[in-house]
Amino acid sequence: GIAELQSGAAAAAATTLDSSLARMPTHARALGARAAAAIRLGEHDKAAALLDADRLVRRHAIALPPAYPTRTAFNVALAQAAEQHPTLIRSRPGKTTRNGGQTGNLADDTNPALAALVREVRAALDAFLAASGNAPKAWRLNIWATVLEMDGHQATHNHPGGIASGVYYVRVPAPIGSEEAGYIEFGRPPPEFGAVDESLIRTIRPEEGAMLLFPSHLWHRTIPFRADRHRISIAFDAVPIA
Repeated sequence: GIAELQSGAAAAAATTLDSSLARMPTHARALGARAAAAIRLGEHDKAAALLDADRLVRRHAIALPPAYPTRTAFNVALAQAAEQHPTLIRSRPGKTTRNGGQTGNLADDTNPALAALVREVRAALDAFLAASGNAPKAWRLNIWATVLEMDGHQATHNHPGGIASGVYYVRVPAPIGSEEAGYIEFGRPPPEFGAVDESLIRTIRPEEGAMLLFPSHLWHRTIPFRADRHRISIAFDAVPIA
């Protein structure tokens, strides 16, 4: 279906992807591609059902772990853990990070701040999945830190292995330049699909200590930013276990 879509055969792609989704209705890669096919075919309602960030993205306020007197202290500890993490690799192969680095999976990390965040993320994902009606029988957590440098950003992507995803903002420096520098943008499929519906694109200003949750198929990117400090976030997926 993706090959058909990239070759310009949007109708054939839609048929193939619908067949796949009949067997695997929460498959993030197929859902994301089907949204792009819907845009190409002028199926606005179908595209909106899959890409409407106003409906699909949820803000979540996590509890402050008792070991930290303030949210700022907690975020400082998370930032230090991310910047100094031994698995942090700049331009990690196969990832969409540009001018920055990502860590490996932090789900079992023993750092106190990271472990505290992992507990909050698990609880947030449990609630989000229960509300969605698509909760798998079992899932595992994949969670990683992203440390962006000057001109850093995330290219358009979704999270094909997951069913629910999200991001917690650890440090958001004041950007230099355009008004929406450093914002997260939802609803724009990758350029190779040739499908954009401007009415479905939404941007959200990140805030330190805020968490966003969304279905893993939802296309998103980070708008490039310039700042004199690292922009640090911690992203995560609930990955179904067969």
